[in-house]
Amino acid sequence: MTWEDLLLAFTILLLAVEILKSTRMGTRSIVDHVLAMALFIAMLVEFLLVKQAGTSTFFLLTMIGLVDALVGFIVSIRSSQRQVEIEPAA
Repeated sequence: MTWEDLLLAFTILLLAVEILKSTRMGTRSIVDHVLAMALFIAMLVEFLLVKQAGTSTFFLLTMIGLVDALVGFIVSIRSSQRQVEIEPAA
């Protein structure tokens, strides 16, 4: 195993923690999702523009960032739909 493999394995474990964190609701979680999206955009720009960042390891880290951002938004949207209560007409 190389250092890159260990880094990817550790990142996947952190992704699991982030997915669990995305299930909570509140202003703090919204900021967390926005920051995750900003990090993904920064990583994508760096991957495309910086020659030294154009490695397969950095690409996989960028994809993990994308999954983190998307899953955070999706889980928040899905859980907020379940919290909507409609009262019957009187």
